[in-house]
Amino acid sequence: MITKYETEIDEYCDFCHKDIFYKKEWEKHKKDCFVKYYNYETDINLYPKFTFKEGKHIKSDRLVGIEIETIPSRKFGLKRTLFNLLSKDIGRGFDAGGIELKTPPLSGKSLEDLTKHTTKLLRRHNFTTSRQCGLHIHLDGKGFVKDRKIDFPKLANLASIYYLLEPYIFEKICPKRKGNCFCSPLTQYTNRERIKPVKDFFIKDITSDIAKASYSKYNNRIGFTINNLWYDPLPNIELRYHHGSIDSKEILNWIEFNVNIFDNVSLLYDRDRMLLDHIIDQLETKPEKTNFYLHKFLRVPLRVLNYYNKK
Repeated sequence: MITKYETEIDEYCDFCHKDIFYKKEWEKHKKDCFVKYYNYETDINLYPKFTFKEGKHIKSDRLVGIEIETIPSRKFGLKRTLFNLLSKDIGRGFDAGGIELKTPPLSGKSLEDLTKHTTKLLRRHNFTTSRQCGLHIHLDGKGFVKDRKIDFPKLANLASIYYLLEPYIFEKICPKRKGNCFCSPLTQYTNRERIKPVKDFFIKDITSDIAKASYSKYNNRIGFTINNLWYDPLPNIELRYHHGSIDSKEILNWIEFNVNIFDNVSLLYDRDRMLLDHIIDQLETKPEKTNFYLHKFLRVPLRVLNYYNKK
């Protein structure tokens, strides 16, 4: 006799975001979904379909996924509806009893709406953050990778920008994360002061099979993480700099800051490399003018820069 316990389960698929209630169904689903997830030749868009619409502030169609590390209250009363939208990963070591929520990759208005809805629910149910929590965002690698082939010279220019922006990021945006081993600066891995060797590092060293396989020269705890360009079905770059937050305004400002940098570095590399080289040179030699170059050439809105300058 087959018992109810043996037939009924409550599993959640991290890949396609579906609830599965029966054991037999789960085994088949797991097999089909996992094969599709790891087969890069098939359609990799396993997330809920949405029609792109510009948001109030986020105008880019670059997909962004968010990982929110947070701590539940003693009475864990979070609504099940939230987990129908997000995958869940409980107790991953960043904090005892912590929880990590992962949003599906979205852009524009859908991204803004889901971020506001999620943070509102978390605050309503008395979730908090601590110094051990982080906020990680995964930005679609489009423009830097095509057909799973990475454009390393272009990626090197993006990495150079972040290499030079890290002092700004750790001072004005994420001072709580400075020195945190889960968002190490690029300087720790390049161990150089000038920007040219940083580019060489990304063009030459990162392309080696050893670096890809073992993370011996570049691991997944660095603030600017590129491992997902190889291994994720939706190639992306993960930014781990930000401290934990359940404030939608803070999260969306951070997303807008980075999406504009990604979009405009890719655009400038394709259209005007001399200007991009000039920007990198000026960020290196005149760090006091960082706000000017962020706004004028990388199109980070003044509203976002003023938000960070007032903090």
